[in-house]
Amino acid sequence: MKKSIVLTLCTLVCLALSGCGKQSPSQVAEAYLNALTSGNQEKANAVSGEDLRMFNAMWAEGFRQQAKEPEWTKPNFIVLREEIDGDKAEVSLREKDGKPILHHDDEGKIDVPLKKVNGEWKVTHEDAKE
Repeated sequence: MKKSIVLTLCTLVCLALSGCGKQSPSQVAEAYLNALTSGNQEKANAVSGEDLRMFNAMWAEGFRQQAKEPEWTKPNFIVLREEIDGDKAEVSLREKDGKPILHHDDEGKIDVPLKKVNGEWKVTHEDAKE
């Protein structure tokens, strides 16, 4: 009985130390865009750096207002690419039906830069390629 308890505790400690449950850059980027387009500034702030707080407030409010329009449908994003370089990453996403949303390039793609802060990925305004 004692051996099974000790073994279980050791397993739990190993899982905790291995970072089990941490989100990937793609998961964070999707969570960020979904929070903004839902008008949820708090959720957007939770997965982004301090440098985006004012931006998050403006975009979240804009989407809250847009959601009042009868023709508004909340966008759904798909991940096209994820590049990780040390403590920086960039995730490219596109809205599933190709509608232009947020800031995007000519292909409708949104590049989201991220950086690791205290071991967790956060969306940032910094260019991940620098």
